[in-house]
Amino acid sequence: MGEKKIRARLRRLIVIFLAMCVAIFWVLSYVSQSVSNLYLTSIHDRLEEQAIQYENSFHFKLDADLLTLRAMAGMLQDHPDQDAKTMLLGLQEANNASQFVRLAYFEEDGCGFRLSSKEEGGVPVCLDQLPTALQDVVALAWSGTSSFSQAFYDPHVGSKVLASATPVYTDGQICGVLVSAVESDVYAEIFSSLNSGTAAIICHNGNVVASTRTHTPDGFYNLFSSPYLSDDIKEQYRAAFEDPKVSFFEFTYQGTDYYNCVLPMEVFPGSSMVITDTDHGISTSVSEIVRLAYLAVGLFSIVSVCFMLIALWLLRRYRISLSSIAYYDSLTGAYNKAKFLQLLEERLKQASPCTVVAVNIRKFKFRNELFGTPDSDVLLRHMCTILYQHIQEGEFFCRDSADRFLICLEASEEETTEYRLQTMFTQISQVADSMHPNYPLYFYCGCASSVSYASDDPLEELMGHVMMALDVAKQGQRTTISFYNAQLHEQEKLQNYIENHMEQALTAGAFKLFLQPKIRLQDGTLGGAEALVRWINNGTQAFFPDQFIPLFEHNGFCVQLDYYMVEQACRQIRAWLDEGLPLVPISVNQTRLLFHQTGYPQRLREIAAKYQISPSWITLEILEGLAMEDVELVKQCLDELHSYGFRISMDDFGTGYSSLHTLGSLHIDELKLDRSFMVQAKLDKQGNHRKILAAIIAMSKNMNMSTVAEGVETADSEQMLQELSCDFGQGYYYSKPIPAAEFQQLYLRK
Repeated sequence: MGEKKIRARLRRLIVIFLAMCVAIFWVLSYVSQSVSNLYLTSIHDRLEEQAIQYENSFHFKLDADLLTLRAMAGMLQDHPDQDAKTMLLGLQEANNASQFVRLAYFEEDGCGFRLSSKEEGGVPVCLDQLPTALQDVVALAWSGTSSFSQAFYDPHVGSKVLASATPVYTDGQICGVLVSAVESDVYAEIFSSLNSGTAAIICHNGNVVASTRTHTPDGFYNLFSSPYLSDDIKEQYRAAFEDPKVSFFEFTYQGTDYYNCVLPMEVFPGSSMVITDTDHGISTSVSEIVRLAYLAVGLFSIVSVCFMLIALWLLRRYRISLSSIAYYDSLTGAYNKAKFLQLLEERLKQASPCTVVAVNIRKFKFRNELFGTPDSDVLLRHMCTILYQHIQEGEFFCRDSADRFLICLEASEEETTEYRLQTMFTQISQVADSMHPNYPLYFYCGCASSVSYASDDPLEELMGHVMMALDVAKQGQRTTISFYNAQLHEQEKLQNYIENHMEQALTAGAFKLFLQPKIRLQDGTLGGAEALVRWINNGTQAFFPDQFIPLFEHNGFCVQLDYYMVEQACRQIRAWLDEGLPLVPISVNQTRLLFHQTGYPQRLREIAAKYQISPSWITLEILEGLAMEDVELVKQCLDELHSYGFRISMDDFGTGYSSLHTLGSLHIDELKLDRSFMVQAKLDKQGNHRKILAAIIAMSKNMNMSTVAEGVETADSEQMLQELSCDFGQGYYYSKPIPAAEFQQLYLRK
């Protein structure tokens, strides 16, 4: 079965599986939401039903009190010959039998009398000295309308009261107004049928008129001043009071969920009937039904999840089975060619070199006919086992067909590859000899390194090179290993590519700034960095400096590249400044062609000025041999560069034939000792090279030049340089050249 068919089947299965998951979860969500909505609707209906019932009871009680007051007013009307005070005192006995805590009578001028159980006789009062709510209902009574007021606090009664007022007539004309007051807590009796929760009549300013709970007796209890309710709950109450329709909301208090119904009261404008209860208090039966529904949904969810997990497990087993068929050899258990090519394609994208090997057994067909297929199969399985033993991490192989094996090795050097292959072949031959001592086993194989391809299809080209090498090896005798060799051809193609793309790479920023640290040998701290260039395309390393620098020096492109690298170094220092990081000087190599460019020192000064950095942070490295070509020209340029603040370093000192006279005539700030000094001092048994190195370092100090030793790769080299009082060390012992961002993270952000 082909890989495309396997993938198509897997995609179909995954789509079906996902569709089932979506359908199951949609059904669960729909059922859960429906049950929740039904549950909530039931709670809301019951709360609203209670609120309407209590509003009607409140209205009925208000009407009853108003009828009683009208009856008293009628008694005043039936005795017009008596004055109001006498009549009011006569009604005291009737008042004591009612729930009125106070009666009052007002004449048209606003003067009148009040009567209460706590005061003997009538007490004269003036209307304009009474609460506004009372004045409002008296004004309505003078217009012929009987009404009741909003709740207000009466200090003489010592509690919240609701006042009612009705006109008193004489000969068809209003002669006075009779007023009664009832404690608002009396109206809490209408909530006597409430089994659980709380009910209250609350003004929209938050004052509680009447409630099932006892509140402060010396004034109003204000809902919005409650220390027990959060600001969020209070805001929900405010929003409900402003809504002209019945509204519902929920909140959680001390771990319990409360449901609220707020019903605007038509008979008591500016107030609302508020019912608060838990789901158990509202409807235990509905609550249990909902819980059963949620339990059913939960069980269904568990069953669905189990089903999906089983489906995933079966799908995984099916995928493993298909993968085994598609990517593994049935005889040896090794990868087949399809899997090998897939892995190799991924490997080639990593840009790390490898060698692909195709191995065949000589005269395998004849051996198969001579000893039989089972015997040959045993040999192939043994061969596969030995290959497994020699394969390292990151390497892989496959059985291509019959006796052919394809191997991908990490080694890219021919000598290393050949040695490893010979070791494998020797071990396989020993197994074959133990099976048939008189029939020796020989191999022929073709090898090709991944560094040799350059086409748009590297996989196809590389495998073509392997097969070409295999054909060459097949022509030999006994065990033959052949390598594909296209070095000159590849070198020519590389040079063509570099020259055709160097301008484009410079414009696109493909030349990247790498930094190698310079370490102070005295204390091991960072003392600077050398700028090195890498040509990297699309995030992968394409070329090393030794592949393009010699060509650039030949065609003159190195002038543009050196200016570019100086600008990159200045830009990096500017970035460090902007980020507030510590600065270290950066050394930049300068080609000999730059010294023949008109305005070269001025150009460098302009680059530094562009990024507003001091030129003292840039060290310009020149080769030792440059000073010997034209001492006067070099000296003139170096003096001008020094005047601008740049530092000068002589690179690779000791590899050429520069005289001490020439060195003394130039203004050099730093002397870089070539790595060959390290090698020679290490190999020299008599210590002469070490003495020369010590003399150079001492001479440099006398000339006020710092010294940098390149090629420090071991602790012994570092110790030797410390003993010789060398200033700086640079080499792989400390770090290889790394990207500027990594250098910043490792050395400057610590």
